[in-house]
Amino acid sequence: MLKRIYLAGFFLAWNTAITAYANSTFLEKIVGVDNVGIVYATSALVTLFGIGLVPSIINRIGNKKTFLFISLFSISSLALLILVPDNIIKVICFMIYLMCNILLYFTIDIFIEHFSQDANTGKIRGAYLSLINGAWIISPFLASLIIQKYTFGGLYLFALTCLSILTIVIYVGIKDYHDKKYERRSLVTTLRSLYKNKPVLRVTAINFILQCFFAVMVVYSVIYMQDFHNLTWKSIGPILTVMLIPFVALSYPIGRLIDKKIVTEKTIIGLGLFLMSISVFLFVRVPQGNVLLLGLCLLLSRIGAASVESAGEMFFFKHIDDSETRFLSLFRDMTPLAYAIIPILASLLLDYYSMTILFTTLSLFILIGYICVPFLNYETKN
Repeated sequence: MLKRIYLAGFFLAWNTAITAYANSTFLEKIVGVDNVGIVYATSALVTLFGIGLVPSIINRIGNKKTFLFISLFSISSLALLILVPDNIIKVICFMIYLMCNILLYFTIDIFIEHFSQDANTGKIRGAYLSLINGAWIISPFLASLIIQKYTFGGLYLFALTCLSILTIVIYVGIKDYHDKKYERRSLVTTLRSLYKNKPVLRVTAINFILQCFFAVMVVYSVIYMQDFHNLTWKSIGPILTVMLIPFVALSYPIGRLIDKKIVTEKTIIGLGLFLMSISVFLFVRVPQGNVLLLGLCLLLSRIGAASVESAGEMFFFKHIDDSETRFLSLFRDMTPLAYAIIPILASLLLDYYSMTILFTTLSLFILIGYICVPFLNYETKN
């Protein structure tokens, strides 16, 4: 069953990845560079609302039906985005598409946790992360080819195809799935429980920092390389492809090392945060046109991010089970929360300062994670 879920996760990741680094350029052409952050922030706020509703929907109709409903909604939004020429409709459909991606990951997480055991969490999560990150590796280069030949319409059509395959895999492949009795708690009660569960609270905070890193890099790194280094997608595609290799190469080995207790999640996260911080700081200090150093900085930043993501996910899922959808909801809330806050703050910052200040601020913000790292001690699930 896990293999089918892994396959579904791969196509979900491919759908997300193929558009991820091109979305900001697509929006820039429609709403202008000054409004890109506003669209991302609005989309993230809508996603926060949506992810807050999902646990209640799952309680009513089950995880599989919830997944299918969201995937069909996402397919419809992409179809409208491709076919309808009106820019307002395009932006609305774009925001729905971004929201649905997050919600689909949420439901996939529940499927995986349902069929997982704590003793193999590192192996299972590591294999899953390696597989879905494989989609991220091939996507930037493929996206650059599609954009050059078919423009953005071809890119979103490819994403729609991935979503369609994903929907079929879940509908046909998962037959004997029985939902657990999911938690039904108010947000206030969940936050109180989270505050009491210190390990989950700390790793959730680290996940927020990680998602802020992704928000800045995904939205602004391509724009920075185009505007400051005068790079085109022909150059950017290969750079992004090499940059993403650590997410595939490291996730599974890290999981195995953690399962065998050769290294702890705490150590991996600490090293990862350091690499993220220093490489982001150096990224905007690379001399103009030096593509090799630019790519090296991005590669090091993703070695750090892959380490933090892998170890953080393994630590988190050792402390919950698939019935605790509220904790999972809050953990996944960190992605839309980051995309709600970061673009707004970035837009305000860029009104007065250059992108160098934006990335420098990010590098310093990452170091805040070290407040939580020393206290990431393993405790059994409550």
